[in-house]
Parts: sequence; structure tokens; C-alpha cells
Amino acid sequence: MSIAFNIVGRRNPIDQSAPAKFYAVVNATGEVNQRDISQEIAERSTVTPTDSMAVVEALLTMIPKMLADGKIVRLGELGTFYTSVKSEGAASPEEFKKSNIAAAKVRFKPGKIFMRTLQAADFKRKNNGSMPPEPTNGSTP
Repeated sequence: MSIAFNIVGRRNPIDQSAPAKFYAVVNATGEVNQRDISQEIAERSTVTPTDSMAVVEALLTMIPKMLADGKIVRLGELGTFYTSVKSEGAASPEEFKKSNIAAAKVRFKPGKIFMRTLQAADFKRKNNGSMPPEPTNGSTP
């Protein structure tokens, strides 16, 4: 198991004359959807692909509903889903209105086994580095 990455140069947006620094950026090697996951579950268990697909679909339906109901969703060693909000400040608690809340966000805190698996992953470099294009007319890329 390895995580592919590219090296990308980035300029300092505040000081364009400063030398660029190079950073790792994950290079996804593909995608997996719920049908793929359901098939893998069926191959590793005694349930049919159709049954596992039904369970995965139910889970994908229930998690957002539970989060929208203000619940924290704990999925054992996989991790925990919870919500946070982004809001505008008010001068006092009395002046704070529901309209001050700009957005709800979904957060995920991985479980211990989830994190151990990622920490044990190997990394595979895919390129030798690239630089963003030079800025033109004083604009940043």
C-alpha cells in the first residue's frame, strides 16, 4: 500500500521575489465508489453484493440525517463524524441571531486503527517537481 505524490513548487504569495519552496501533493491513483466498496465487502463476507450495497446506501443516507439532527456519529475504529458551524460575530449574546450562522460543516476525526493504517502507508514519488508559471502583470498565479 502506497500513497503517490507529486512535488510542486510554490511561491510566497506575499514576497514573490523569495525563492520557491517545494511541497508534496497527493496524486490520487483512482476513485472508489459505494458500488466498489459493496463488492469488496461481499467478497470478504457472507452477504451478497446487493445486500452489502443496501447497507452502504443506508449508511450514506443515515449519517447526514443524524448530523443534521445535531448528533455525533461514532463508527467505532473508522472514526467520528460531527458538525461545526461558521458564523459572524455579534457584539453580545442577545444580538446574535440564527442568520449569523453562515454554514454548517462536516468534520471527521479518524479512529485509531484508521490512523495507524495511514501512518503505516508508504509514499511513492511520481515526479521530480514542477514550478507554477511566472506571474504576469503583477498578478499571482
